[in-house]
Amino acid sequence: MKSSVYGWSFSGAILDAYIDLINRVKQISGRSDLDGSPLMQQVFSPRNPQIILSDDQDEQQGFMWLFAGAVMAIRNPKAHKITDVTDPQRTLEWLSFASVLHRVLDDIENLSNS
Repeated sequence: MKSSVYGWSFSGAILDAYIDLINRVKQISGRSDLDGSPLMQQVFSPRNPQIILSDDQDEQQGFMWLFAGAVMAIRNPKAHKITDVTDPQRTLEWLSFASVLHRVLDDIENLSNS
């Protein structure tokens, strides 16, 4: 099974999507001093969030773990070891999850701009 389409690497597309997510969280939070899971745990912390996604502490914590987990389980393996995703369906699923997290950030940016 080919692991690329039109020269685009499936693994590279996944990695880029999650790097973009991290950079977007840095931009929204103003926390360029942090990266990866520590960034997500700091800015989405239910105790003192810099990015508020919910008034409910449990929901805020859930989002914190979704963002931190995405970095730890999806981005880190692609960034720190050679992995070759060959399944286009799996690639779409990982990209869809990144899209969901970006949509969550879209929602809070739209609220702050209205």
